[in-house]
Amino acid sequence: MNILQEKFSKPTGEIPKLPVELPLNKLGDLTLLENFLRGCENNLSSLVLYLTTIGGKDPTSKTNRILKFFITDELASYFSYLGKRNKRPFCGLHLNDVIIRAVKKSVGNISSADVEEVIKIWLKHAPQRCAKKK
Repeated sequence: MNILQEKFSKPTGEIPKLPVELPLNKLGDLTLLENFLRGCENNLSSLVLYLTTIGGKDPTSKTNRILKFFITDELASYFSYLGKRNKRPFCGLHLNDVIIRAVKKSVGNISSADVEEVIKIWLKHAPQRCAKKK
């Protein structure tokens, strides 16, 4: 048991083996990742642990970097945090939980609500970032 705790208590710097390529750009890939995270707590925990190694000078930049690592702006455009305005809800995804846990674990004194606010803003601006790319 101590070996397992030690293995998952220190960032390894290596991303766990995922069933999809990142960043996600299709809803089908997101579904595969969600099933992977739902299937085993170790999958979720090891991904959280890896994400603690992604840098950022503050909670906002860290959260934004993690989101950019995971999901393209095109895919993010289909989501709002609560699923309003004919969009899909991001708040119910395991990916949301992974991001919140990773930021809280690496930053420390931050609430889940603070991380959620950053995610809401990032999702809100995804369509504008897509338009800038074109």
